[in-house]
Amino acid sequence: MHFIKKYRFPIGLIVILLVAGATAFVYFSQPNQSDKSEKSSVTVEKISGKKTSDKSSSSASQSSENSTSSSSNLGSDYGFQRLSDTQNKKIPIDLSQYTTSKVEQFRAYCGHEEANIPMTEGTIKPNKMFTDGIAYWHSSLTVDGKKIPVVASYQRMGSFAIYTTQPTDKDLSFIYNGQDYNDYIGKDNLDAIAHQNN
Repeated sequence: MHFIKKYRFPIGLIVILLVAGATAFVYFSQPNQSDKSEKSSVTVEKISGKKTSDKSSSSASQSSENSTSSSSNLGSDYGFQRLSDTQNKKIPIDLSQYTTSKVEQFRAYCGHEEANIPMTEGTIKPNKMFTDGIAYWHSSLTVDGKKIPVVASYQRMGSFAIYTTQPTDKDLSFIYNGQDYNDYIGKDNLDAIAHQNN
């Protein structure tokens, strides 16, 4: 008993050192987890013939390409390019409450001037922006002997606005004074009345 009291500190120290040594031996004799993942990654590399890091970076760049292309390529309607939110010129009012058609923004031209339109087909009821309402529809016109697709709109007083997908030498819009103007709203070819005014 006297022996244990006298050597208690050195014995405790030896026990602690033995436990620490055994723990260190067990810890360092096992392969490190990061070594395991490196080895498994090398194995996958050998089997697939590609580095796993390249695969993940390639899938990341592929998803980034997909998101870029979907935002830059929003498609078109009747050849008119859809514009993204950042390309849109701010419409002062919410037109969707005045129409049953989908309101979007499309790049269009009246002659050389860019004149974006909210739809390529549909009717908007009277509002602050279009006091008499407005109708848009798919149509066509012959320009320089070639029939081209256009979007036409009619607002009031015989005024037919013509929108093209690309700039043209002159504005193709026209005013028709005939009493039968209503018969031409929505018509798929406006040559009969457009060329009377040019």
